Amino acid sequence: MDEPQPVWKFARANACKQTSTLITIANMGAKPRVQAEAKASTAARTTSPHTSEATGQSKLQSTLCFVLSKLLKRSEESIRQDKGHYAAYHWDDGFLEQYGESINWAKGSFKGPKKLDYPFWARADFDASRSIVYDESVDPGVLKTGPLKKLAKSREGHFYLPELAQIVASGHAEIQYPMFYGKIASGDSLLDAATHLFCLHTPPRSDIASEDADVDEHWAKILDAISDADLRHHFSLFFQSAESARSFGATFAGANASTWKNLKQIEPVACWEIGEGQGSFCLAKVLNAKIEDIPKLGPAP
Repeated sequence: MDEPQPVWKFARANACKQTSTLITIANMGAKPRVQAEAKASTAARTTSPHTSEATGQSKLQSTLCFVLSKLLKRSEESIRQDKGHYAAYHWDDGFLEQYGESINWAKGSFKGPKKLDYPFWARADFDASRSIVYDESVDPGVLKTGPLKKLAKSREGHFYLPELAQIVASGHAEIQYPMFYGKIASGDSLLDAATHLFCLHTPPRSDIASEDADVDEHWAKILDAISDADLRHHFSLFFQSAESARSFGATFAGANASTWKNLKQIEPVACWEIGEGQGSFCLAKVLNAKIEDIPKLGPAP
């Protein structure tokens, strides 16, 4: 008899598939286009602190600090000096369809693709050890009355992947309906986490374009201060209007997107939405990065 397959393999709605397919088609081989609504202000760019002749990493970091200062409503200097522990997390309903077979749930390991083709849908450049998973198949009896009770309550059932792996290996969970919140691989600083969230560790993606592109009006004015055309276009992908982000790029959603409200390990400071509720990612303070050793569990029921 064939082994039953996890429900998540078949659960994605056709509408989501169509949206994902349209996004892929819209971006394969697309040429950058000049958006009619993006009327550049030469004067603003001339006086902007982000028009210096500096190149490479210095220009990139200067531009990143500028964008973060607008996102977080903080000074650029405070962002540069921030010594806190930060991370970027990503969730979308295309990840498991693309890479679910690459996850070893009992070992807590995941091997994603080496190259990031598209920075929004089915993103998978994750650090497995700090990715967070929620799955209803975890034995509720163990969570409510057993040795996991305290940890499960403090996490509201959202475990780091290595923690969940210990539960799976003990026979107290068979992964079927996972919500996989991937920790985007990066260092722990605010600037490094943001660099990888915005995919600035790779060349700016001036190749990604769509007729559906429409930068949010508020952010278009802010991004207009970025003199480098490729960087300006790259950041614009992350600040599309809500309507445009239904099929292209992402839209900024403030600091309190509902996707992240139950994850007790992190505190989001900036969130984005993609699709029609089918994906979200965030930049967050890390409140608890410790991987707990799961107490010895009794026999599975």
